[in-house]
Amino acid sequence: MVNITNLGAILIAVVAIVSIILIILIFLEKKLYKKASKVKYTKNLFYIEKISQLNLSNSEATLKNINKIARNFFREAFKTQGSTEYSELEEIFTKKNNKKITEFCKIMSNLFYSGKKPDKKTNQNLINLLVEIIEKNKIISKYEKKRLDKKSLEKDKKKIPFPQNLIQKIPFLRKIETNKTTPIPKNKEKIKPSAK
Repeated sequence: MVNITNLGAILIAVVAIVSIILIILIFLEKKLYKKASKVKYTKNLFYIEKISQLNLSNSEATLKNINKIARNFFREAFKTQGSTEYSELEEIFTKKNNKKITEFCKIMSNLFYSGKKPDKKTNQNLINLLVEIIEKNKIISKYEKKRLDKKSLEKDKKKIPFPQNLIQKIPFLRKIETNKTTPIPKNKEKIKPSAK
């Protein structure tokens, strides 16, 4: 028969082994999470690398590749459908006030639907626009979005500062903002409301 002291020693050994395995698994999970988050942020770099590999010698093939890269990026970053035409994308991004993407879609629409043949200069312009678009619009995974939403809900509800561009558009706010930052000279003219 098994002695009680031997049973206690075996139980302690099993608990120690399980604890060590759990510690190793937690460490590996943290390491993999960091690696996965780096991969998500480098998703944009993947598209920039594809653009850097384009061959500009054949203008039509280059345009087709730019189209393919752009559509894949738009699908992943903005959740657009693959079959959406550039004229539709142009309308969508005009409503969102995204000037770079609107300009890109307008050029692509003109090239594809007008029958014009692209030249190197046009392709280079498209490449520059696409790189700017990719750099400014990070691709965020569903997991990262949930994490960011959770963080924003956890934060204390602080007073949201009024956007500066709106302050400049509203005369009385501009005056208040000016008073906060710099003293107003005594001989300064008062802002008169414009008659409509």
